[in-house]
Amino acid sequence: MMTKRRKPRFYTDEFKQQLVQLYHNGKRKCDICREYDIATSLLDKWLKQSAASGFFTKKITILQKSRK
Repeated sequence: MMTKRRKPRFYTDEFKQQLVQLYHNGKRKCDICREYDIATSLLDKWLKQSAASGFFTKKITILQKSRK
């Protein structure tokens, strides 16, 4: 019996930040992941990104690169 493969889902930066904030406010990772149906590894990735940069950054555009 084969399991169905999930289609890739895309999350907004606001959604990611909301879940990170829930964790920082004391909600357990397993509860967040269960409630929002995401993998714990994905939440861990977002927590690391948030800690490293303070926010979620989009890819740098060519215009932004030329300003540096």
